[in-house]
Amino acid sequence: MLLTKDGGRFMTWQQEFIATVMADIKASLINADAPEDIVRDLTEQIGFSVACSIDGCSSFEADGVKLSPILCFLTNEGELVHAGGNSFTHEYVNGIAEELFDEKHS
Repeated sequence: MLLTKDGGRFMTWQQEFIATVMADIKASLINADAPEDIVRDLTEQIGFSVACSIDGCSSFEADGVKLSPILCFLTNEGELVHAGGNSFTHEYVNGIAEELFDEKHS
């Protein structure tokens, strides 16, 4: 496996990743018959919470070791692409929510 630092591809892919996560959250809420008036707020709040966890906004401890997650993407060529540090998917959540709930996209 080849480990590659590529901020350009990583930035694009992390945005597409969190957009997919948020679309899945929205679909799950709709499928669970969540009231329409709270689906957007819940999608945005849950999406932000998940994104912050992925981004390592706060570390956690396991087996006595302080840990922070680092997001990477594995390509079909066996390349593991990273940004060289933490992701920042949480910064895309509000814009993605606007796109997801725009009448043209619903």
